[in-house]
Amino acid sequence: MAAPRHPLRSYIIALFQRGDLVSVREATLICDASRQAVTKWLKAEGINIEARRLAHLAKLRTRGQRQVEGLPPVRRPTKAEMRRDLEKAMRRFNAANAGKAEPG
Repeated sequence: MAAPRHPLRSYIIALFQRGDLVSVREATLICDASRQAVTKWLKAEGINIEARRLAHLAKLRTRGQRQVEGLPPVRRPTKAEMRRDLEKAMRRFNAANAGKAEPG
């Protein structure tokens, strides 16, 4: 029978995926698992710690640059924004096709 999963495994994996953790040692301090166990978790998930961390830092840099330039942060559009964009697109489409009659 397989050993039960560590209760903080998914939490640690999520921290590595976001780029919040830099090393296996940090993970061992958080969850009291062995270095070998954490390394095994990362290998099973296919996580490259260095690449994830660099992507996280690039995102922070982009946020900082946008703040300096006085721009809003990059984020996903809200439902209301998507609805407004759809309505505008439908109006443009209907206006462009208003004069055309259907053949038949």
